[in-house]
This record gives sequence, structure tokens and C-alpha cells, in this order.
Amino acid sequence: MVSNQQMYQWLGEVLRQSLHAELLADGAGQVGQIVARAATDIGREAEAPRAEVDQYFAALRDDSEERRGYERISGRGAPVELRAPGPFALCVLLEDLSPGEAGLRCQRPLPIGTCVEIDPPNAMGAVTARVVRCENGMLGVVFIGEAASKARIERALDGLGQRAAA
Repeated sequence: MVSNQQMYQWLGEVLRQSLHAELLADGAGQVGQIVARAATDIGREAEAPRAEVDQYFAALRDDSEERRGYERISGRGAPVELRAPGPFALCVLLEDLSPGEAGLRCQRPLPIGTCVEIDPPNAMGAVTARVVRCENGMLGVVFIGEAASKARIERALDGLGQRAAA
């Protein structure tokens, strides 16, 4: 026969194991929710680089002179600071500029795909771009980034005073 004390010990153990299993199940559910949220966040974060990569490869594939989405205006050889990865900044010359691209005279070759920042004249801040061409002392860059960068490029174009009529 089982004593009352043994019965209480057995019931206590059953309750502890039951509670432990329930806590584990709740914890797994919470972990699953955290993982799902993280996966959603990663997907959102991947959208911007994905669009940038698509734009970059489209520029590489299209080698015709008609690839430009905007008319370029002369940069009149204005000095521009260019910052690339690493501890250096270069002074380059602005050959031409459009809302989406720029041509820069630069004696230091940079690998295609390199992310750079440039400070166009009158832009009141840097804009981010990717190198899409590097040949014969010229860099072709495509602008990437947010609305603030677009506003800076617009100011630079206006400052050059040769803005084509829309």
C-alpha cells in the first residue's frame, strides 16, 4: 500500500514535470516568435541592398551610350572630395553630373562596385555612390541612397547653374 506521504511526493513530482513541460512549450513559442520577427526584419533590411545590386548590374549590362536615364551637365572640373573605404580621401574633378550619376576625373583606380562618398559643390553634404566604371583616369559612379542624397544632388546641379529645363 502507498502511504499518504509517498502519494504527495509522487503528485508533487508529476506537477513539477508538468509545469516544466508547460514552461518549455511557452519558451519555445516565444523563441519561435522572436525568430519569426528577426526573419521579417532581415527581409526588410535586405530590400535596399537588393535594389541597389539590381541597379548596379543593370548599369553594368547596358554598355550603350543610351544607358543614361538623365542628361548630364558639365561639372566644369570642379574639385570634389571622394572618400572610399580605407583611411584616405581624394580630391577628384567633377567632369559631369546628373541626378543619377557622375563622371569624375581620378588618377587612382577604384574597383567596380566600390561604395564611395562624394561631396559635390553646393550640395551641403556627402552623397553615396557606387563605382560602375573605371577607365583612362575616369570614374563613373551611380548614386544610391535616400531622399536627402537626392536633395543634395539637386542643390549641386542648381549650383552649377547649367541645369537643363525640365
